[in-house]
Amino acid sequence: MRLNFIHKEHNPKLLLIFPGWSCDSSLFPDFQMPGWDVAIAEEADIPEFNQEDLAPYPTIYLIAWSLGVFWAEQCRIASLITAAYAVNGTLYPAHDTEGIPKKIFSDTASNLSPRNLMKFRKRMAGDSEIFHTFFSSMSTENEYIEVLRNQLMDILNGMGSVEMTLPWQRAYIGLADAIFPPANQLRHWKKLGVETIETPGSHFIDLNKVISDNIPDIEKVATRFSNAGKTYNKEAVVQRRMASDLAEVFLNRRPNDKGRFAEIGAGTGLFTAQYLNGVKPAEIDFVDISNVRPSAPQLKDGTIHCNYHIADAEVWMASSEQRFDVILSAATLQWLSNLPNFIADCASHLAPDGIMAFSIFLPGNLEELDALRPTPLLYHSGEEIVEAMEPYFSDIQWYADEMRIEFPGPRELLRHLQMTGIAGSSDSGSNWMRLRRIRSLTYRYGYFSGKKK
Repeated sequence: MRLNFIHKEHNPKLLLIFPGWSCDSSLFPDFQMPGWDVAIAEEADIPEFNQEDLAPYPTIYLIAWSLGVFWAEQCRIASLITAAYAVNGTLYPAHDTEGIPKKIFSDTASNLSPRNLMKFRKRMAGDSEIFHTFFSSMSTENEYIEVLRNQLMDILNGMGSVEMTLPWQRAYIGLADAIFPPANQLRHWKKLGVETIETPGSHFIDLNKVISDNIPDIEKVATRFSNAGKTYNKEAVVQRRMASDLAEVFLNRRPNDKGRFAEIGAGTGLFTAQYLNGVKPAEIDFVDISNVRPSAPQLKDGTIHCNYHIADAEVWMASSEQRFDVILSAATLQWLSNLPNFIADCASHLAPDGIMAFSIFLPGNLEELDALRPTPLLYHSGEEIVEAMEPYFSDIQWYADEMRIEFPGPRELLRHLQMTGIAGSSDSGSNWMRLRRIRSLTYRYGYFSGKKK
C-alpha cells in the first residue's frame, strides 16, 4: 500500500480512506475535513505500507469501502487506529454467505477486460449520473487490467480465516448493492457484533456522508453554539443542573485554589460561575471552539487572570506547554474524536496531585431522537471512560445520572434543541417533521474526577 495524502497540514488527526477495487484518490477531488489530514491507501497489490507515515497521528479514523475493508485488515495497523467504519464490504470478500459468492468473484477475475471493467463500474455506481461523475474517466488500460486481475486472484488463492483486529464501529450497507449482497453483509457484521447502518444506496456510497455522520465538523459545531450563545443560559436546564453537580464533585476534592486552571468548553460560563463560588484560582485558560466567552460574575473584578483560546481542545491540549493544577470540562468532551488520548494529554499537563473533573453525556442520551438520525451518536460508556483514566489517575470517582424534559409539542422541543446548540454538526432539518410524535427528551450523563498519580 502507498499513502497518497490529498490534504496535509500536519494536523494531529488523520482520516485514512481505503477505497474499493479499481478505485483510487480520484474519487475524492479536493476533499477536506476541518482539523484533519486526509490520506488515501492505494496500490492494493502491495500488502503493507510504511507505518511511519501514520506515526505522527495520535488519532486516526479509518473508512474502508468494498474490498478496502479486507485490505485494511491485512495492513496490521489496528494498534494505530482510533475508530474504523466499513462501507459495503466484509472481511471475507470472496465468500458464498458473507461476501461476494465465490463463482461470481472468480468469473469477474477470469473475464476481466476493459469493457467488462466499465460494466462493473456501472453496477457499482447504480446510477448513470453517479457513474459519469465518479467512474467514467477511470483507467481501463490493458496493463492496469492485469494488475486488477492479479489482485482478485490473490484474494481467491490466499484468503483463509481472517481475524477482526480493527476497531470497527459501524458497517454501512447499501440495500441496492449489486456487488456485495446486502444479506451477506448483514450476516457477516451481525456475526462479528458490529453495528450495521442500512442505506437505500447502491454499492458506491458517497463517503462524505459516512464521514460527516461520524466525525463532528468542528466549524459547524462552533457556529451553532455561537448562534445559541444568547439563549443558552435560559434554555440549558440540563446543563445548568450538570454544572451545579459537577462543581460540587470538584470542590469536594479540596483543590488548590491558587493555581492555574484550564476549562474546556466553558461556553457562556454556567459551570465557571458555579466552581468559582468555592475557589479563586490565580489564572484560568478557557478553551472553546466557539467565540462565546464565559460571563461568570466572578471574572469581572479582574483579580483572576484569564486567557481565552478559540481552538479545537484536542489540538490545543496536545500542543500546549503549560502545566495546570486543575483541568475541568462540563458537558463538552462527547464531541472529541479521541477521548482516551485527550485524557492522557490532560494528565501529562497536570502538576503532581493535579485534579481533572468533567461531566460528559453517556450512551442512551437523547435516545428519543435516534429514530430520526440515520446514525445515532456514539458515546463512551462510564466503564470505558474509567478505563481510560486508570493509567494516569488515582482515587477515580464517578457516577451516572439522567434528566427527562417534557415539552408541550414538537415546536417547543425543536426550539430547545436550537436554542442550546444541541444539534451540533448534524444536518437533520429534513427530519424535523417527524418530531411531531416526540414529547420528551432524556439526557443521560456522568460525572468523573481523579487525582493525577
